[in-house]
Amino acid sequence: DDAPTEVRKIADGQKAAVGKTMPTTRVRGHCPDLLKGIAGMQAMQVETDFSPASLKPLITLLVSRLNECPH
Repeated sequence: DDAPTEVRKIADGQKAAVGKTMPTTRVRGHCPDLLKGIAGMQAMQVETDFSPASLKPLITLLVSRLNECPH
């Protein structure tokens, strides 16, 4: 509730899109510049036409596995 306006805006947008604010967003909210940078990068991944929309979830999964990150 006491988060800066730009952090609340990102968190509210995420909640509207996926139904909740992700824990990583809450943690990154303690450093608003980091949160804004990551949110901007994620937005560009969604908006870019580099790969077909149908493949983006598979690419995300592949990169997560390559980085040994559970997804």
